[in-house]
Amino acid sequence: MKNSLDELLRVLEKLRAENHPEIPADVIKNIAVIQRDNQESVAVRQGRLKSYFDQITERLEEES
Repeated sequence: MKNSLDELLRVLEKLRAENHPEIPADVIKNIAVIQRDNQESVAVRQGRLKSYFDQITERLEEES
């Protein structure tokens, strides 16, 4: 599983850097980790992702 996640993260980082450099790299990694860690529960995963997106949105609003 670790190798698969590492490979996915490399691909996502390349896409992010080429197409959306304004998105911080840690955002992509954190989303992938949340997805992996909460595969068994859709409700938990969605709740954690929403919470994380809210945090990122707040951070971006403070920076602008």
